[in-house]
Amino acid sequence: MAVRTISPAELDQPLLPLAEALRIVHDTIVPLGVVETVGLAHALGRVLTVELRATQDVPPAPTSTMDGWALCAADSGTPLAVADTWSGGGAVRIATGQALPPGTDAVVPWEDANQVGDKLTVPATAIGRSVRPAGEDVVAGQRVLASATPLGPIELGLLGVVGVTRVQVAARPRVALATSGDEVVTSAVLGPGQVYDGDMPMLRALVASAGADVVEEAHLPDTLEATTKWLQHAATKADLVITCGGASVGERDWARSALNDVGKQLFWRIALRPGKPIAFGTLRDTPVFVLPGNPASVLTCTHAFVLPALRLLQGADPSHRIQKATLHTDAVNKGRRTYMCGIRVTSGRATPADARSSGSLSQLVGIDGFAAIPPGGLQRERSSISSSSADGHTPTIRRCQGSCRPVHRYIRRNNRLSRARICDCALRRSLCAGVVILQRHGGR
Repeated sequence: MAVRTISPAELDQPLLPLAEALRIVHDTIVPLGVVETVGLAHALGRVLTVELRATQDVPPAPTSTMDGWALCAADSGTPLAVADTWSGGGAVRIATGQALPPGTDAVVPWEDANQVGDKLTVPATAIGRSVRPAGEDVVAGQRVLASATPLGPIELGLLGVVGVTRVQVAARPRVALATSGDEVVTSAVLGPGQVYDGDMPMLRALVASAGADVVEEAHLPDTLEATTKWLQHAATKADLVITCGGASVGERDWARSALNDVGKQLFWRIALRPGKPIAFGTLRDTPVFVLPGNPASVLTCTHAFVLPALRLLQGADPSHRIQKATLHTDAVNKGRRTYMCGIRVTSGRATPADARSSGSLSQLVGIDGFAAIPPGGLQRERSSISSSSADGHTPTIRRCQGSCRPVHRYIRRNNRLSRARICDCALRRSLCAGVVILQRHGGR
């Protein structure tokens, strides 16, 4: 069996900073530009490609917020005739959500009225009582959703409210996934030296959570020939290719070598823990991620790189939404790489998860996200970290303290997605201060 070698020159190269690796990915990924029209029942998690405006007021007419009696407020305080239809006086029954009869301007709830026969006594009532005015929610012509908006349950509900039944959305990116390693198995019983495959089910779920479709799956043996053949095949079938394992310096780590042989490697080995051996490149213009095989490394690299890439392919903002949290305990990082630390957030206070190794997932169960801890660590109470959720808004970039070269970054200005030039130290600082909140998908 062939044995792969790594040259000293390769290992002597300095580790690429996290911000620079992200810049390369963002500059390489191009939105697919493919649009589909789907019904709302199939639009969850999709990215809107057009701006949508309301064609009428919501509600279209004044409606009642209570079950009771519709009347003219000027007539309240005196006995009123009960009628089945409004004819310019008296009171008529009305249900919650029902449009007020023209000429009425108030609703008295059942419990505040006293009916005796065909007469109704109500207290003096102000105009507009228990009435939802026309256009209270949305005014005709108002922008309902901007282009590039990811469609969640609330967005879909809003579209239903304004009468939209079908929407134009970005096509789901097609993703090819492969795990590797002769020791990795899915069988019920482990043989000597074997381990179960946790990468594929986790990666499959993460990719689906970003609105993509897995179109190819494989488990590759530890050979250059098999890895190369699969990469060439996957690049013709998918918009993004991801492999797990084979990224490091082991004698049978072939995935990165295969990418180098038949594609173009754009970076390898970054200043990140866990996840240092990640490689990224292209093959026939198809982006390819070569992830480390350890499960925690797969999780952090997918969250930091793959999920933003999938958003970019759909024309969405790749950034994470930011919120603030205060460290409850010290976040230790004695190394020289950025540490992606699992975080649990309670009432605005962030607690680092107990870190064991890049092969361990158990300590990450129940986390709310990751904090990118800079070298030297962060002290509790004295450090405020920014938390960001996976549905993606650009973090606030603080002003640069020194001179550095500008980099490009997707930002949202006036609800339009565009690229902006910002300083790379500001980008790096925003990443190193950010907690990335993992979106939970337990019912969705």
